[in-house]
Amino acid sequence: ATNDQFSPLSVGGAHQLPSLLGAASVQIFYDLMVRRNGQIWWVDFGSSVSQHRGKTTVYPIRSTVYPGSDPRRLYEDPRGGLWAIDFESGFLRYDDGKGSFAPASPVKAKGSDMVVDAKRQRTWFLHYTDGLHLEWPGKPSKFFDLSSLEYMRALLLDDDGTVWVAGWNALVHIRPQGAKGWLEESYVVSSTTVPVG
Repeated sequence: ATNDQFSPLSVGGAHQLPSLLGAASVQIFYDLMVRRNGQIWWVDFGSSVSQHRGKTTVYPIRSTVYPGSDPRRLYEDPRGGLWAIDFESGFLRYDDGKGSFAPASPVKAKGSDMVVDAKRQRTWFLHYTDGLHLEWPGKPSKFFDLSSLEYMRALLLDDDGTVWVAGWNALVHIRPQGAKGWLEESYVVSSTTVPVG
């Protein structure tokens, strides 16, 4: 990679965010991703979701093309579907044909993280304070109440199809148990498990 280098990306003008920086004109890039189709997408914090491929297209918050109000992260699922994880509005999926986002999950607020397990046809949606929602075709939705973790920011799909949830005060491992349903194992770091000093 001796010839690889960073180069500036020309994007739209700055946005006014007076509540954050005392009326300064700024653009705050909160997340960035490159889709498999080559499109560059990013989140302008408190303002919009944007994409660039030859030209820049802006999807302003609270609009017909982006009905959410607080996008934080972008996620491309294994089939190439684009999602916006919105803290105030849950999870919105992008329709490439229509050129707009629409809500597409049981979580309608405090979207925190998500993962699509294409091999097992499972989609996991993480709510910041409530827990984990599982959607899968032909079966009823499943909710895992993990509110005891307080704040959940990260979700990881393991190679074996199990999931890990990182919370404020513990790590939870969720795995299927055949006809018995699901097993939740909680791991807590404390002074008894990690030596002090």
